[in-house]
Amino acid sequence: MWRELFSEKFPDAVFYPPVPDGEIEHAQAKIGLPIPADLSELYFETNGVYFADAYMWIVWSIDDLIKENIYMHTSKDIAFYGKSFGNLLFYGSLGNGDLLAINSDLASPAEESVGIWDHEEGEYLGQVASLRDYFDK
Repeated sequence: MWRELFSEKFPDAVFYPPVPDGEIEHAQAKIGLPIPADLSELYFETNGVYFADAYMWIVWSIDDLIKENIYMHTSKDIAFYGKSFGNLLFYGSLGNGDLLAINSDLASPAEESVGIWDHEEGEYLGQVASLRDYFDK
């Protein structure tokens, strides 16, 4: 399903072998955030999606997801935003500094949204309710 969707939207997208069993759980434990079902399903089809024409990681590899989330949630380099990224799960990049993110409200899963984290303002701009909705628009 995901490869077909991305292939339609991004004809030159590069796909990778699926993540091995246990990697999703490992990632969740390392970053302390849940990985939503849509994103987990995507990782079981491909361990990342790269769109070379735009120099854009639509979806990072699971290792990069871990690395980037640990950085965004703990680094003093981004402290100048003066904000907590709380429940934001970063999963990709637009190639211009903005990051793709999922706001996963643990207290209210119905409030989950998918959108863009604007690197200039340090603001999350939620746009749609699910990962599928985000890439299907």
